Amino acid sequence: AATADAAIATIEAVCDILAPGELALCDANGGWSFPDAVRIAAGVRNLPVIIEQPCRTMEECIKFRKRCWNPIKLDEVIETTQDLLRAWNAGAMDYCTIKISRVGGLSKARRMRDICVDLGIGAVPDDTWGSEFVSSALAHFAWSTPTKYRLNATDLTDYVTVVTADGYARGENGYLGFSDAPGLGLTPRMNVLGKPDYVVE
Repeated sequence: AATADAAIATIEAVCDILAPGELALCDANGGWSFPDAVRIAAGVRNLPVIIEQPCRTMEECIKFRKRCWNPIKLDEVIETTQDLLRAWNAGAMDYCTIKISRVGGLSKARRMRDICVDLGIGAVPDDTWGSEFVSSALAHFAWSTPTKYRLNATDLTDYVTVVTADGYARGENGYLGFSDAPGLGLTPRMNVLGKPDYVVE
């Protein structure tokens, strides 16, 4: 109960400082028990908040959807196209996080994103934390997603301190940047990356 009460209080505090038209995003990372998730949903039902990955399993998230009035974004339970379609068929989500490395690369991520667009689900182009290489790929993926269906994206270089390449276009004023140079638009810092483990010729 204390966990649920604390979560409700935190969400209320964040929503109190939102500008008009802004939404809060509450990411539970699958950490809520189902009973706590239901209590939290009841406590914040009238607030401008999107609830992300409330419970650990797909089954719990599907059940939770039936007890929650707020928009829901699923993340960790979406690993395959089949997961996406299952969640959509169950009406379990309004937004879908598509992490490039988790779903098997850009080709699979793009396919899943295109399915989201076709189904009218908001897409969140994302990835696990990474350097300029990961962030550049993510930026191109995000910018190629129709604005109407793109909820948000993240500059992952904000989380790392080692610079692995030059040419990365940092975001400004809340928007991701991207380079219009060929490929990812990067020049690797070989002194940082070190010698290759394998060379294929």
